[in-house]
Amino acid sequence: MKEVRTFPEINEYQVYDSSYLDNQFEVIMIPSAWSYESMEAWHPGTAWNPSGDSIVIFSDWEGYEDRTTYAEIGGCYYAARLAVCELLCEREKAGNSCGS
Repeated sequence: MKEVRTFPEINEYQVYDSSYLDNQFEVIMIPSAWSYESMEAWHPGTAWNPSGDSIVIFSDWEGYEDRTTYAEIGGCYYAARLAVCELLCEREKAGNSCGS
């Protein structure tokens, strides 16, 4: 995280889409200083909302500074944040961190 915050800002909106094990993932990268937000929606009848009658949505976020508390939505927050950071690090090493 400390290293990623030093990278130049990307200069365009970027959207990534993936599906795995009946889960849909969307990543939207926005040109601005580092920040991160993760959201989950649990539909009725699924493993995390088995007896619910409506969709349950959880989210957590951080700004440019380090978090001071553990994300309420748990480890998935950190796993996804790690994947985003790894992508940004790969781009920086390749000289493409700004969307060029």
